[in-house]
Amino acid sequence: MRTFPPSTLFAAREDVEISVSGQTSERQSVELDGNPFALTAHAKVLLDRGDMIAPLVVSWNYTVRDARTYSGWLATKDILLTRARLGSDQRLLGVTYGGTYCISPAEPETRGNFRTIWGYTTQSAMDEMHALCSGQFDGATIVQIDLIEFVRGIRRFISAAGDDSFHQEVMISSATLA
Repeated sequence: MRTFPPSTLFAAREDVEISVSGQTSERQSVELDGNPFALTAHAKVLLDRGDMIAPLVVSWNYTVRDARTYSGWLATKDILLTRARLGSDQRLLGVTYGGTYCISPAEPETRGNFRTIWGYTTQSAMDEMHALCSGQFDGATIVQIDLIEFVRGIRRFISAAGDDSFHQEVMISSATLA
């Protein structure tokens, strides 16, 4: 079993208990059988052609109070996280921002459910993002600071709506399992 960080978003709060539906639980590290970064030939071709986001994809699922305000904020921030820009930073090489998606809001001015997608092509890429967003950013580059500020901004919007709405899914490309 390989253990992965519980969440880059709430990395500084890993030991905090959260309450969901009246039940208290702790954020747990994610354990996976095998190594999703050991690519099969098929997975390598898919990744090289851009037909797969990454061998390991993490989806942050959460609620914000005001979908329109959040979408406006996103429009000024997520444009900084292009694949080329993140890939130009040695520490973030292998981190892919897959976008943030609204899940069918009833009205734009109301609470909205969102999903932010991250892809990792290497264990070190995931570890570097986790370290940066956990406060280990001495000597951070402009690209790294933009990423840190993006994650902090998402955290602020989630906290305003209630941290208990946050959960994440860890997905492994089926091509790496063959």
